[in-house]
Amino acid sequence: MGLISLDLVDLSGLAAIMSASGVDELGRDDLTTIALVQVLSLPLSILIGSLSAFGEELGWRGWLLPNLLPLGTWPALLLSGAIWGVWHAPLILLGYNYQRTDVVGVLLMVGWCMLLGTVIGWLRLRSASVWPAVIAHGAVNAAAVAFLMFATPDTMATGVFGTLLGWPGWILLGVTIAVLVVTGQFSTRARAVPGLRAAEAD
Repeated sequence: MGLISLDLVDLSGLAAIMSASGVDELGRDDLTTIALVQVLSLPLSILIGSLSAFGEELGWRGWLLPNLLPLGTWPALLLSGAIWGVWHAPLILLGYNYQRTDVVGVLLMVGWCMLLGTVIGWLRLRSASVWPAVIAHGAVNAAAVAFLMFATPDTMATGVFGTLLGWPGWILLGVTIAVLVVTGQFSTRARAVPGLRAAEAD
């Protein structure tokens, strides 16, 4: 979508990150090693991210979503996602994620959380377990902007709009939700019941 310019040769974006962290100038081989380690350690980052996301998911998808289900599946999914997005408002107003410290940044986060919350909420309802939601949340936290280290320094600030948090992510999540809707995955018949297989729940 032209939102990010990549530098896969000199890794100038990663060099800028390291420099801003106070690390002396590194050669291309050192930068390549750091980038490779970052990519290969993503599974570990997802595990660590899942541990930190557990408390959130216990609240959002473990308690809030099931308690909103009397309103209907869609209202429950969208409302829990909106509340999750508003919960992030203090961080967004500090400039996190969208580099905006105004209501537009908060609205972007609320919209994104409603989309992602629908997909993660589906995982929770389809499995009757909070663990798929925990792992999905941890994976998003670990990987959503991880590849920005491959961007050029001049596009890193606005590059978030080319990640899962931005327009490509909104489109991907929207398409995923559309596929789930078309295949009937949000019906109550597709919902798992704790302790029963889907076939037994009918």
